[in-house]
Amino acid sequence: MLPLQYFRVMRRLGIEVWMLVHARTRGELQDVLAGEFSRVHYVEDSLINKACWLVGRRLPSRIRTITTGAISHMNTQWRQRLHAKRLVHENKIDVIHEVAPVSPRMPSMMLGLGAPVVIGPMNGGMKYPAAFTHMQAPGEKSLYAVSKYIAWLANIVIPGKRLASALLVANERTRDALVVPKSGKTHYIVENAVDLAVLRTSRDVIAKDKDPDRIVYVGRLVECKCVHLLIQAAAIASRDVEFTLEIIGDGPERLRLEQLSRQCGIDHRVSFLGYIPHSECMQRLDGAAALVLPSVIECGGAVVLEAMSLRIPVIALRWGGPADYLDETCGILIEPTTQEAIVRGIASNIVLLISDELHRRQLGEMGRRRVEECYNWEKKVAQVLEVYRDAINTNRSKCE
Repeated sequence: MLPLQYFRVMRRLGIEVWMLVHARTRGELQDVLAGEFSRVHYVEDSLINKACWLVGRRLPSRIRTITTGAISHMNTQWRQRLHAKRLVHENKIDVIHEVAPVSPRMPSMMLGLGAPVVIGPMNGGMKYPAAFTHMQAPGEKSLYAVSKYIAWLANIVIPGKRLASALLVANERTRDALVVPKSGKTHYIVENAVDLAVLRTSRDVIAKDKDPDRIVYVGRLVECKCVHLLIQAAAIASRDVEFTLEIIGDGPERLRLEQLSRQCGIDHRVSFLGYIPHSECMQRLDGAAALVLPSVIECGGAVVLEAMSLRIPVIALRWGGPADYLDETCGILIEPTTQEAIVRGIASNIVLLISDELHRRQLGEMGRRRVEECYNWEKKVAQVLEVYRDAINTNRSKCE
C-alpha cells in the first residue's frame, strides 16, 4: 500500500514515476491502476522464496520475520536491484525510493544503481509492553536480541542504508533502532498517511442511514492485536449501553474469538465480517461510533488515520503508532499497564462515546483536522519531493 500511495499521488502531480513491486500484487494493481499499469514492473517468486514460505509459515511471526522472512526478502531484493539498475538506465531515472520494507534493521541492496537512493520512511524498534511479554514465543526474546548483532553485521556487509543519500524515519524510536552509521541525511517523516482524494470518492457512495451505535475493529486476528480484550470490554459495556461490534479482518485467532464472544454472552452483538476489500472496509467504518484498536505491537496503524479522516473517534493503547498519531484532543489512549486495566478502559470509553454524542463529534472533528494538517498523502509527498531534490542536487555536486 505504501509504494502504491506514493505512485498514485505523484502521477496525479504529473511526475514521471515507475513502481517495482512483488508479482503477487499484479492482479490487484491491474484493477486499481488501469491506464498506469504499464509503469509497474514485477519481481516473481523464486524457488528460494517458496521454500522460505513453506518453512516460515510454521514459525511465530516475529521469528519468521528475522529468519526465513529475511532470507526470502534478500533473495527478492537482489533481483529487484538488477531490475532497478536496468530501469535507471532505460528511463534516465533521477532518484530511487525504497519504501519497503519499513524495518530499520533490514539491510538494503539498493546501491550502485546510477542514481541516488532514498530509503524509508522506516518504522520499527517496537517492544511489547511489560505486561504483555508473555506473548513472545519461547526463545523469541533471545533470538531477537541476537538479531540486533546479526542486523549490524548484515548492514556492514550489505551497505545500502549506510551509503543511501537519505534515510527517512517515522519517529525517534525508529531512529534509535538503525544499527549502522549513516553517511546520508536522516529525515523525520511519518510512515502512514491518508489519501483524502480517494476517501472523498468512497464517501460519495456510502449509504446515508448511519448507525450511531456501532463499534468497529479493523485488522488481523492474531494474538498481539488483543481483540480478546475488546470482546471482554464489549461484554462489560453492554450492561450500560446498546451497541453492536463489527470485527473486520481474519486470522488464526478467529475461532477462539468467536468462542469467547459466545462465552461472554454477546455473540448476538458481535459480527465477524472476515477480510473485505479496502473500499468496503471504509464504508463499514464510516458512521461508526468508534474504532477500537487494542493492539500491543502496532508500529504504524494506518486504520487509525483512516478513521480520523472519516471523523470517527479512536480508542487505542498509548503504545507504538497510535500514540504517535493521537492525543487527548482527537482520540482516547489507554495505558497498557495490565490486561484488566485495558479491558476497563475500553469498556468505560465505549460507554462514554455511545452516551455522549457531542463528545464523540468533537473528537471526530479534531481527528479530521489533524489528518488534514499532518497526515495526508499530498503533504507527505510534498515533503518527500524535497528530500528527492536535495538528494539529486547533492549527487550532482559530487559528480562535478
